[in-house]
Amino acid sequence: MQDSSYSKKIALFWKNAFSRASSHSARNRSFKLPLARIKRLMKVEEDVKMVAAEVPILFSLITEVFIQELTVRAWMSTEDGRRKILQSNDINFAVKTSSMYDFLTYIVPSNGYVSSSYGGDKEQYVPHAFLEKYPFQETLAHENTALQQNQIFEDGIHENNQQ
Repeated sequence: MQDSSYSKKIALFWKNAFSRASSHSARNRSFKLPLARIKRLMKVEEDVKMVAAEVPILFSLITEVFIQELTVRAWMSTEDGRRKILQSNDINFAVKTSSMYDFLTYIVPSNGYVSSSYGGDKEQYVPHAFLEKYPFQETLAHENTALQQNQIFEDGIHENNQQ
């Protein structure tokens, strides 16, 4: 898929998201995220004493749009792969192709290995051909090499400690 097609789909998503947000009031909207839990999470911060009623509503809306937008980006990767099932490497692709999601870089696994969903404990490699289009591929290769070297080093330490 072309980069312009990606841009058009993302622009259409945001246009629809803004129109949905502006057309619905908080009173006639059913929330998908529990507002009480959002408020409780906000109060975990020691400096926060009170939370206005509209703040959890706003955070709920923002979180829903965030998840939807990340899903749209991941789904474009799924369609490029001519698949019908969204996989974790599609989420990784969405995170790596947008600087907006840089804060998720170390949270979302980037090694290309996915646990088998068929009951085994084996992991299978899921290659992603579309990473070749983007400049972060080289960075990923260096990160994976560093992780592998670190794992080898840690395995060596554990073996020495056991002896």
